[in-house]
Amino acid sequence: MVPRSAMKVEDFQPIKTPGIMRGIDGALVRGLSTRPTWIFQDAPDEWCVDFKTETNVTPYASIAPGLGVGEEEDPWEMLAEFYPEHLIEMARGTVRG
Repeated sequence: MVPRSAMKVEDFQPIKTPGIMRGIDGALVRGLSTRPTWIFQDAPDEWCVDFKTETNVTPYASIAPGLGVGEEEDPWEMLAEFYPEHLIEMARGTVRG
């Protein structure tokens, strides 16, 4: 996350290249004139659920080979190990398809 104070200095528009399609993270950081103290922390796996579709900016099919993708697992079963059933059902209701 980028602190609001760092974004405010740039009028909340640190990316100087309109229409940029790649390297957005790097462009954001380079555009900040106020550099926050960065803290890098990997979130637990169960916090990072990402249902891949063909509508992503970078299609999943083009990056999957480099990720070392293994056996496909049922994400709902995995989440059920950590979250109550009513939250799982709420999340299911937001996924189309």
